[in-house]
Amino acid sequence: MNNKLNSTEEEEKLEKYLNKIAENLSYAILSYETLMTISKNREEIEKQNYSNFFFPLERILINDIILSLTKIFEKNTDSITLWKTLSYLECNQKKIVLKENFNQLLKKYNLFDFKDIKIENKTSFNELYKKDIQLEVFTEKSFINCLRKNINNLYTNYEPDLKALKNIRDQYIAHSDKTIIYNDKTTWNEILKLIDFVKEFIDLLFFVYFRKVYSSDLAESFEMNTSEAMKSNKCLLKILKRDL
Repeated sequence: MNNKLNSTEEEEKLEKYLNKIAENLSYAILSYETLMTISKNREEIEKQNYSNFFFPLERILINDIILSLTKIFEKNTDSITLWKTLSYLECNQKKIVLKENFNQLLKKYNLFDFKDIKIENKTSFNELYKKDIQLEVFTEKSFINCLRKNINNLYTNYEPDLKALKNIRDQYIAHSDKTIIYNDKTTWNEILKLIDFVKEFIDLLFFVYFRKVYSSDLAESFEMNTSEAMKSNKCLLKILKRDL
């Protein structure tokens, strides 16, 4: 774990940024999982006359997913976003030091392309075996450059989907009085891909800069992660008297 006493102001700010993105992503995950549970149990909901509660709730959950994700992906905003976090890291890389940078680590993050990263050999003393060992490490500058390339590619490849989310947010949620018709569309499949990318982004940066694991299936999870969504879904199934 990162020692707060030895943290720089810039490191603490980066951690704050990552925590905020994780929080918004957690809300999106929770709402999506709950939405899918309602969708899978529509027949039982109708049978038990719960339609007037659960079906309007679907719209609220969809709105929350859209709002939470647009907070993460917007560019031109003062809010803490994916774009702003990476830009902050680029500007302060001399004051935010890599804590873990061995090459094998990168293979875990299969949504990122690190083929252009610069690898160097390093001798390090291993406390367990009491001897020097050779490690393949990546340089900080090449790591950040690869992050930027991956983020740029994400915004390019998912431009229609991100635009659709923003348009829905602007025209139908934030300003529901507007009657502008939007033509951009996205799908739940694309939204899940965006969610998975952000999960890896958060987990990767937390590990290399703070020696923390932060994904929803590892030791330290999002404040409100998939397991919390499962608890919510179990409550819904209990209401419907379904077998758990």
